[in-house]
Amino acid sequence: MVFPASRSARLACCAAALLTACAGPASGPSPASRSALAPTGAPAPAAPSAFGGVAAAEGDRGPLGDFCGWYNDDLPQSMDTISGFLGAFAVADGDYGDPRVEGLAQGAEQAAGEAADTLNDFLTGFPNDLSDSARRAVLALRDALAALASAVRDQQGPERVNAAVALFDDAYKALRPACAA
Repeated sequence: MVFPASRSARLACCAAALLTACAGPASGPSPASRSALAPTGAPAPAAPSAFGGVAAAEGDRGPLGDFCGWYNDDLPQSMDTISGFLGAFAVADGDYGDPRVEGLAQGAEQAAGEAADTLNDFLTGFPNDLSDSARRAVLALRDALAALASAVRDQQGPERVNAAVALFDDAYKALRPACAA
């Protein structure tokens, strides 16, 4: 599977590969197995969130404080672990029992869960002058990671995993203007 250069794009690509072969027809699920995973055009269930999709502004960098360091330095490590699982999950047609997925699922669940816990800590420490859009984006990021950890722990199907990753991707991109390195 060939991954895009940016981590966010890799996550989105791996999630999309669950339902469409964004990595290419030779490495993704076959059209027959994809249709078994989810009908084409079927909406994925949404992860719960108060996210409005509005990007955080550069002016939020100060109020976000240490969060931007975590976003740029630590979160990418979690994303790498999660991307590895998503890639294997897509190739295995969403089969948690597949040997390619078994070892990676626990790591992805742990990485997503720990990141969600870290985000909870950040959310309790943000100052009042943090914009509503930045706060909502961080909440959405936390919700997405918690939903992903839950989906993997409960061995939920590709639709639920894909919904969590889609929310993650939107929230991650919304925080980029404030935390660009």
